[in-house]
Amino acid sequence: MPGSLLPIRVSYVIELEDHQAVTRASRTDEGLKALGRKRTFATLAGTLLISLVVMAILGRLMGISWGWLDWRFLVSVLYVTLIFHLAFLASVYVMAKWTARRLFFLTYGADKSVTHEISENGITSESRTSRGTCGWPDIRHYEATSEHLLLFIGPMEAYVFPHRAFESETDFQAAVAFVKEKMSGKAL
Repeated sequence: MPGSLLPIRVSYVIELEDHQAVTRASRTDEGLKALGRKRTFATLAGTLLISLVVMAILGRLMGISWGWLDWRFLVSVLYVTLIFHLAFLASVYVMAKWTARRLFFLTYGADKSVTHEISENGITSESRTSRGTCGWPDIRHYEATSEHLLLFIGPMEAYVFPHRAFESETDFQAAVAFVKEKMSGKAL
């Protein structure tokens, strides 16, 4: 990209879709996928452990020792405990979308306007309440979609450059090409 086009400066109003784009892209991060697998295993192990504890407590309350526990009793307690945990996990997934919307509105408040600038030194971001700069070495990776250019500085933190913030398709593609060039030495 010719130096005459730098810095690239875009101003826009953050929308919920921009926030959700970061969340969707974060799910493709290998570190987060591994964390998700660990959480799933931990949840299943916890469910089985809680089931055993519940069976032991109920068995004691009913005056049954472990050696004399009826297999139907064990299975029924296990089913009840598993159903409870699955219902809990389902409610977490249902609430996730609502929580993301709430987080978006709490994070950005009423004034959601932001200005980002891409330069040789990195990214500068400015809003009504804050201003920050991030150098190229601090940017972990990038993702370019048809709707957004995302520059990740953490597992779920990114500078968002929506396509609509650029004056033309050419400007958007020039920004993507520049970021690609700056990030070419980094492993994705």
